[in-house]
Amino acid sequence: MKERAYQQKLRAQLDEWQCRIEKLRQRVRKTGPDSRLEFEYQIQDLLAKQAAARRKLNQLQRANGTIGRGAGARVESAMDKVESAIKKIVSGVR
Repeated sequence: MKERAYQQKLRAQLDEWQCRIEKLRQRVRKTGPDSRLEFEYQIQDLLAKQAAARRKLNQLQRANGTIGRGAGARVESAMDKVESAIKKIVSGVR
């Protein structure tokens, strides 16, 4: 049961970040053309990291729902990369 709750928490975090990414995109559209291009590249990189985290979470769920130490660490590492990328973009768009 703990594993299921953990996986739901991670999925909820990914969904929340998707909303934040959409809000960032709206803010980026209001920046100048040079800035916009750079931020769009960063957002594309962020989306790739988010997709990787989602894939790792899906793999984890397919693996009979059990979280091995290595699998959980890989998912958390992917989640950390997404969070870091979001923070980097947010700090630059302000």
